[in-house]
Amino acid sequence: MIAAITKHTTFGLYAFFFYLTTFARLFIMKLLLSILALMLISVTATAQQPAEEMRGVWIATVANLDWPTNRSINSESQKLTLTNQMDDLKEAGINTIIFQVRTEGDALYNSNFEPWSYYLTGTEGVAPDPYWDPLEFAIEEAHKRGMELHAWLNPYRAERVIDLYPRADSHVTKANPEMLLTSGTIRIFDPGLPETKELITNVVMDIVRRYDVDGIHFDDYFYPYPPNNMTTTSTQDAQTFQDHNRGFTNIADWRRDNINRMVEAVHDSIKSVKPHVKFGISPFGIYKNATPIGVVGMDAYSVIYADALAWLNDETVDYLTPQLYWQFGGQQDYARLSRWWSEQTGPAQRHLYTGNAPYRFASPSNWPVTEVLDQLDFNRENPDIQGNILFRSRYVTGLFISKGLADSLETRVNRIPAVPPQLDWISMEPIADRVEGVTSQLTTDGNSVELSWNPVQVNRANGDSLAFYLVYRVDNDDFDGTLTEDHVVALTGETTFRETFASVRPQDMNYSYYVQVLGRNATVGPVSEPSDVLVETSLESVQIAADIVLEQNYPNPFNPTTQIRYHLPESSVVQLTVYDITGRVVSVLESGLRSAGSHSVQFNASELASGMYLYTLRAGGVQLTGKMTLIK
Repeated sequence: MIAAITKHTTFGLYAFFFYLTTFARLFIMKLLLSILALMLISVTATAQQPAEEMRGVWIATVANLDWPTNRSINSESQKLTLTNQMDDLKEAGINTIIFQVRTEGDALYNSNFEPWSYYLTGTEGVAPDPYWDPLEFAIEEAHKRGMELHAWLNPYRAERVIDLYPRADSHVTKANPEMLLTSGTIRIFDPGLPETKELITNVVMDIVRRYDVDGIHFDDYFYPYPPNNMTTTSTQDAQTFQDHNRGFTNIADWRRDNINRMVEAVHDSIKSVKPHVKFGISPFGIYKNATPIGVVGMDAYSVIYADALAWLNDETVDYLTPQLYWQFGGQQDYARLSRWWSEQTGPAQRHLYTGNAPYRFASPSNWPVTEVLDQLDFNRENPDIQGNILFRSRYVTGLFISKGLADSLETRVNRIPAVPPQLDWISMEPIADRVEGVTSQLTTDGNSVELSWNPVQVNRANGDSLAFYLVYRVDNDDFDGTLTEDHVVALTGETTFRETFASVRPQDMNYSYYVQVLGRNATVGPVSEPSDVLVETSLESVQIAADIVLEQNYPNPFNPTTQIRYHLPESSVVQLTVYDITGRVVSVLESGLRSAGSHSVQFNASELASGMYLYTLRAGGVQLTGKMTLIK
């Protein structure tokens, strides 16, 4: 009898606990977690070197290709369109902007040598009104976002189309026409003239001395491309060859040496003033025809007289970005060419960042987004490829956003923030200071954490004071004390960061945040003390969402299936529909009455083509839409 009573009593206590209201059980769980969070002891974490990878993009200003999108709009509108592009690129994980500031003997900055660009104001030689300096502004805005900015100059082009628009009196075509070669429909600065080398060097050093650039970047316009190219029998530069041959008897070798000497002069001048400023060139992707074996096509060495291997051998560049604007397979095979370039830069101990071609999404190439994504994945299998630069900005975040490249970069390829890779041959002073004053605070809605910290005053030689910050987040329930690249949630140039979480969460989140200062060339300081925060799950959101919620599908990008979750505060008639980018209905996943609570639906796209798709939830008079990317 006693045993029976004991058994009954035990069951009654168990039943009492089990049948506690959901509210009570959740309250007790929260109370325990809150006490645990308060008992956490702050520990100093150790950090490995963060992930390093060049993730660059070109912003072309010539012909208003990327920016400014309209040379007739006012200064404030131009600023806004530039910062909007930077925001979109930052979301896609880009860490370096290659910003074109010299297109054809002009300047998109306040130059001491050349006139304001036609592509900025619509009239060459006329400054912006109201006045502003786009290069100064771009550097400041890039650094706020934790991004490097490399000033991109076209070294030799003076007129990409002769007499396309009126020239300023200070432009070389009027001020010093004797410095120019005319070849077909273009004019270039004569590379054989000593005055040309001197001018290019002076232009570069004017930028390096007066602006806080992280790098100087030259594109692939040396001697002209076909159909304006110069052959060994061309006579345009015959007089220059006669006057300044320096003992050369072969005009082709002399032309290549003209470029080599200019590259060397620019490199040495930069390093003598600011050794931390990087110098890179993006040559045409084929060095020589049939190099490597099996590659066929126009080449840089014999047509535009650019000898990239000489720059590597002479150590007059920090990085090369060959323009590998071809697909896998064929006579210009991406795999074969990228491997060959890595076999040159690796032994030379210089960096290789491939030039990749989202612009090929457009007609007539019509590449699928998977072509570029596969190339980036292929790069990561080669330790002698340290990253990539995408040509160009509007094909990443603008014109062809429907291809889904930006989404794929943000959610998969560049999901973990990375810093531009360290150049071992550039010596930088270490950073001794720790970030202090890290505080974290929940917003009033409980769905966001706001962090702030004190700035670190980096004071290095040559006036280098640039400081970025890496923000780490760890889950205290499984943190072993070592910070890794997987813990990085932000790279920023500001001293605040806000992280927002899904409004519907399955459980409380017990997090600690750490901040680490980052200087140029991937040098890092010690890690801050942690700031702890408990992100509580609201009772309402655990049981039933207060509002209708449509979550981001997971995984995204996906192939071929993904899950779509939604949450209803009360029973509602629901329709969940998938559309392609043209608005055509692809699939109706849900249709009918659904109960209050959380719902999950699988979408199978095995019969669909790669691309972006939209999914729309209609319920209770509300319409919510998300986007997802199928990659096969």
